[in-house]
Amino acid sequence: MKKIRSKILPSASALLAVSLFLSPVANAGFIFFDDRAEFEAASGLSGINEDFEEGNVSAGGVSGTTNPLNSFTNDSTFSTGDIVSGLTVSSSSGAVVAVGAGLLGDSIGVGADLFSATTSISFDSGFSAIGLDLFSNNNNDTFDISLLSFGGLAIGGTAISGLGSALSFFGVISDDTLITRLDFDSQNGAGEIIDNVTFGNVRVDVPEPSSLILLTLGLAGIGFSRRKNNKA
Repeated sequence: MKKIRSKILPSASALLAVSLFLSPVANAGFIFFDDRAEFEAASGLSGINEDFEEGNVSAGGVSGTTNPLNSFTNDSTFSTGDIVSGLTVSSSSGAVVAVGAGLLGDSIGVGADLFSATTSISFDSGFSAIGLDLFSNNNNDTFDISLLSFGGLAIGGTAISGLGSALSFFGVISDDTLITRLDFDSQNGAGEIIDNVTFGNVRVDVPEPSSLILLTLGLAGIGFSRRKNNKA
Protein backbone atom coordinates (compact mmCIF):
# COMPACT_ATOMS: atom_id res chain seq x y z
CA MET A 1 0.00 0.00 0.00
CA LYS A 2 2.81 2.44 0.73
CA LYS A 3 4.24 2.05 -2.78
CA ILE A 4 0.85 2.61 -4.40
CA ARG A 5 0.27 5.74 -2.31
CA SER A 6 3.61 7.18 -3.33
CA LYS A 7 2.67 6.82 -6.99
CA ILE A 8 -0.72 8.50 -6.56
CA LEU A 9 0.56 11.58 -4.76
CA PRO A 10 2.79 12.96 -7.53
CA SER A 11 -0.04 12.70 -10.08
CA ALA A 12 -2.52 14.40 -7.78
CA SER A 13 -0.01 17.16 -7.04
CA ALA A 14 0.61 17.69 -10.73
CA LEU A 15 -3.13 17.95 -11.40
CA LEU A 16 -3.54 20.49 -8.58
CA ALA A 17 -0.71 22.60 -9.98
CA VAL A 18 -2.27 22.56 -13.45
CA SER A 19 -5.69 23.48 -12.02
CA LEU A 20 -4.22 26.49 -10.26
CA PHE A 21 -2.47 27.52 -13.47
CA LEU A 22 -5.69 27.33 -15.48
CA SER A 23 -7.79 29.18 -12.87
CA PRO A 24 -5.74 32.07 -11.47
CA VAL A 25 -8.87 34.03 -10.48
CA ALA A 26 -11.14 32.37 -7.95
CA ASN A 27 -13.92 34.96 -7.66
CA ALA A 28 -15.81 37.08 -10.15
CA GLY A 29 -14.81 40.75 -10.27
CA PHE A 30 -15.63 43.96 -12.09
CA ILE A 31 -13.65 46.81 -13.59
CA PHE A 32 -15.47 50.15 -13.71
CA PHE A 33 -14.78 53.02 -16.10
CA ASP A 34 -15.67 56.71 -16.24
CA ASP A 35 -14.10 57.28 -19.65
CA ARG A 36 -15.49 55.80 -22.89
CA ALA A 37 -12.13 55.68 -24.68
CA GLU A 38 -10.57 53.70 -21.83
CA PHE A 39 -13.57 51.36 -21.74
CA GLU A 40 -13.35 50.71 -25.47
CA ALA A 41 -9.60 50.10 -25.28
CA ALA A 42 -10.01 47.58 -22.45
CA SER A 43 -13.08 45.80 -23.85
CA GLY A 44 -12.20 45.84 -27.54
CA LEU A 45 -15.68 47.26 -28.28
CA SER A 46 -16.27 50.35 -30.37
CA GLY A 47 -19.26 52.28 -31.59
CA ILE A 48 -22.74 52.61 -30.05
CA ASN A 49 -25.40 49.90 -30.23
CA GLU A 50 -28.31 52.14 -29.22
CA ASP A 51 -28.52 55.96 -29.18
CA PHE A 52 -32.34 56.38 -29.02
CA GLU A 53 -32.16 58.94 -31.83
CA GLU A 54 -35.18 57.41 -33.57
CA GLY A 55 -37.40 58.85 -30.85
CA ASN A 56 -40.04 61.40 -31.85
CA VAL A 57 -39.37 64.10 -29.27
CA SER A 58 -38.73 67.79 -29.86
CA ALA A 59 -35.50 69.47 -28.84
CA GLY A 60 -35.68 70.37 -25.17
CA GLY A 61 -38.97 68.50 -24.79
CA VAL A 62 -40.18 65.39 -22.95
CA SER A 63 -42.29 62.63 -24.45
CA GLY A 64 -43.81 59.64 -22.66
CA THR A 65 -43.33 56.15 -24.06
CA THR A 66 -44.14 52.53 -23.23
CA ASN A 67 -42.83 50.80 -20.11
CA PRO A 68 -40.90 48.68 -20.81
CA LEU A 69 -39.32 50.30 -23.83
CA ASN A 70 -37.90 47.81 -26.35
CA SER A 71 -37.88 46.82 -30.01
CA PHE A 72 -41.61 45.93 -29.87
CA THR A 73 -42.66 49.39 -28.68
CA ASN A 74 -45.05 51.13 -31.06
CA ASP A 75 -46.41 54.43 -29.80
CA SER A 76 -46.22 58.14 -30.54
CA THR A 77 -42.55 58.34 -29.49
CA PHE A 78 -40.97 55.13 -30.79
CA SER A 79 -42.03 52.77 -33.57
CA THR A 80 -41.47 49.03 -33.81
CA GLY A 81 -37.81 48.34 -34.53
CA ASP A 82 -36.56 51.77 -33.42
CA ILE A 83 -34.85 50.18 -30.39
CA VAL A 84 -32.19 47.54 -31.00
CA SER A 85 -33.43 44.00 -30.45
CA GLY A 86 -32.64 42.44 -27.07
CA LEU A 87 -32.36 45.73 -25.14
CA THR A 88 -35.04 46.97 -22.74
CA VAL A 89 -35.35 50.16 -20.69
CA SER A 90 -37.85 50.14 -17.82
CA SER A 91 -38.89 52.15 -14.78
CA SER A 92 -39.94 51.13 -11.28
CA SER A 93 -42.68 53.78 -11.49
CA GLY A 94 -44.30 52.11 -14.48
CA ALA A 95 -43.52 54.76 -17.09
CA VAL A 96 -40.56 55.75 -19.27
CA VAL A 97 -39.88 59.10 -20.91
CA ALA A 98 -37.66 60.30 -23.73
CA VAL A 99 -36.00 63.68 -23.29
CA GLY A 100 -35.07 65.78 -26.29
CA ALA A 101 -31.66 67.12 -27.22
CA GLY A 102 -30.70 70.18 -25.22
CA LEU A 103 -32.66 69.29 -22.09
CA LEU A 104 -30.05 66.93 -20.69
CA GLY A 105 -27.10 66.53 -23.01
CA ASP A 106 -27.09 67.16 -26.74
CA SER A 107 -29.04 64.09 -27.88
CA ILE A 108 -32.15 62.08 -27.02
CA GLY A 109 -32.01 60.00 -23.83
CA VAL A 110 -34.50 57.82 -21.95
CA GLY A 111 -35.28 57.03 -18.33
CA ALA A 112 -37.89 56.80 -15.60
CA ASP A 113 -40.64 59.41 -15.65
CA LEU A 114 -40.47 60.12 -11.90
CA PHE A 115 -37.43 61.42 -10.01
CA SER A 116 -38.15 58.96 -7.18
CA ALA A 117 -38.15 55.94 -9.52
CA THR A 118 -35.32 53.61 -10.54
CA THR A 119 -34.27 53.38 -14.18
CA SER A 120 -33.22 49.94 -15.43
CA ILE A 121 -31.63 48.70 -18.61
CA SER A 122 -31.68 44.98 -19.33
CA PHE A 123 -30.56 42.58 -22.04
CA ASP A 124 -32.09 39.32 -23.29
CA SER A 125 -28.56 37.88 -23.47
CA GLY A 126 -25.95 38.49 -20.82
CA PHE A 127 -22.87 40.54 -21.67
CA SER A 128 -19.49 40.92 -20.01
CA ALA A 129 -18.98 44.56 -21.07
CA ILE A 130 -21.54 47.38 -20.97
CA GLY A 131 -21.02 51.12 -21.30
CA LEU A 132 -23.41 54.08 -21.49
CA ASP A 133 -23.80 57.82 -20.95
CA LEU A 134 -25.60 59.11 -17.85
CA PHE A 135 -27.39 62.38 -17.17
CA SER A 136 -29.15 63.85 -14.15
CA ASN A 137 -31.28 66.95 -13.64
CA ASN A 138 -29.47 67.55 -10.33
CA ASN A 139 -25.90 68.85 -10.54
CA ASN A 140 -23.33 66.81 -8.58
CA ASP A 141 -25.80 63.96 -8.22
CA THR A 142 -24.75 60.44 -7.24
CA PHE A 143 -26.24 57.27 -8.72
CA ASP A 144 -26.22 53.90 -6.98
CA ILE A 145 -25.71 51.27 -9.69
CA SER A 146 -26.69 47.63 -9.15
CA LEU A 147 -25.51 44.81 -11.42
CA LEU A 148 -27.68 41.74 -11.91
CA SER A 149 -27.37 38.48 -13.82
CA PHE A 150 -29.82 35.83 -15.00
CA GLY A 151 -32.82 35.26 -12.75
CA GLY A 152 -32.39 38.68 -11.14
CA LEU A 153 -29.34 37.53 -9.20
CA ALA A 154 -27.51 40.51 -7.67
CA ILE A 155 -23.82 40.20 -8.53
CA GLY A 156 -22.32 43.56 -7.62
CA GLY A 157 -22.69 47.30 -7.57
CA THR A 158 -20.99 50.67 -7.29
CA ALA A 159 -21.79 54.39 -7.21
CA ILE A 160 -20.91 57.16 -9.63
CA SER A 161 -20.91 60.79 -8.48
CA GLY A 162 -20.55 64.24 -9.99
CA LEU A 163 -23.43 63.72 -12.41
CA GLY A 164 -25.30 66.59 -14.00
CA SER A 165 -26.63 67.75 -17.33
CA ALA A 166 -23.14 67.34 -18.80
CA LEU A 167 -22.34 63.92 -20.20
CA SER A 168 -20.95 61.37 -17.75
CA PHE A 169 -19.83 57.92 -18.83
CA PHE A 170 -20.24 54.65 -16.95
CA GLY A 171 -18.74 51.37 -18.11
CA VAL A 172 -18.23 47.97 -16.55
CA ILE A 173 -16.35 44.82 -17.55
CA SER A 174 -17.02 41.55 -15.75
CA ASP A 175 -14.24 38.97 -15.67
CA ASP A 176 -16.62 36.06 -15.12
CA THR A 177 -20.39 36.49 -14.56
CA LEU A 178 -22.48 37.86 -17.43
CA ILE A 179 -24.51 40.99 -16.73
CA THR A 180 -28.17 41.06 -17.80
CA ARG A 181 -29.43 44.19 -16.01
CA LEU A 182 -28.24 47.45 -14.52
CA ASP A 183 -30.37 49.50 -12.10
CA PHE A 184 -29.72 53.24 -11.65
CA ASP A 185 -31.06 55.01 -8.57
CA SER A 186 -30.31 58.62 -7.63
CA GLN A 187 -29.24 59.20 -4.03
CA ASN A 188 -30.71 62.71 -4.21
CA GLY A 189 -34.08 61.81 -5.67
CA ALA A 190 -33.22 63.16 -9.11
CA GLY A 191 -33.97 61.76 -12.55
CA GLU A 192 -31.78 59.16 -14.27
CA ILE A 193 -31.42 59.43 -18.03
CA ILE A 194 -29.31 57.01 -20.09
CA ASP A 195 -28.02 57.31 -23.64
CA ASN A 196 -25.48 55.91 -26.14
CA VAL A 197 -25.39 52.29 -24.97
CA THR A 198 -22.54 49.99 -26.00
CA PHE A 199 -22.51 46.30 -25.10
CA GLY A 200 -20.74 43.08 -26.04
CA ASN A 201 -18.51 40.32 -24.77
CA VAL A 202 -14.84 40.58 -23.98
CA ARG A 203 -12.73 37.81 -25.46
CA VAL A 204 -11.93 35.18 -22.84
CA ASP A 205 -8.50 33.58 -23.15
CA VAL A 206 -8.49 29.77 -23.45
CA PRO A 207 -5.74 27.54 -22.02
CA GLU A 208 -2.65 27.26 -24.17
CA PRO A 209 -2.08 23.86 -25.86
CA SER A 210 0.85 23.13 -23.51
CA SER A 211 -1.45 23.63 -20.54
CA LEU A 212 -4.00 21.23 -21.96
CA ILE A 213 -1.28 18.65 -22.49
CA LEU A 214 -0.17 18.97 -18.86
CA LEU A 215 -3.76 18.54 -17.70
CA THR A 216 -4.16 15.42 -19.86
CA LEU A 217 -0.95 13.95 -18.49
CA GLY A 218 -2.10 14.62 -14.94
CA LEU A 219 -5.41 12.84 -15.52
CA ALA A 220 -3.63 9.96 -17.24
CA GLY A 221 -1.29 9.62 -14.27
CA ILE A 222 -4.16 9.26 -11.85
CA GLY A 223 -5.84 6.72 -14.11
CA PHE A 224 -2.63 4.66 -14.30
CA SER A 225 -2.20 4.73 -10.53
CA ARG A 226 -5.78 3.59 -10.01
CA ARG A 227 -5.27 0.65 -12.36
CA LYS A 228 -2.17 -0.35 -10.39
CA ASN A 229 -4.20 -0.06 -7.19
CA ASN A 230 -6.93 -2.34 -8.55
CA LYS A 231 -4.39 -4.99 -9.59
CA ALA A 232 -2.87 -4.92 -6.11
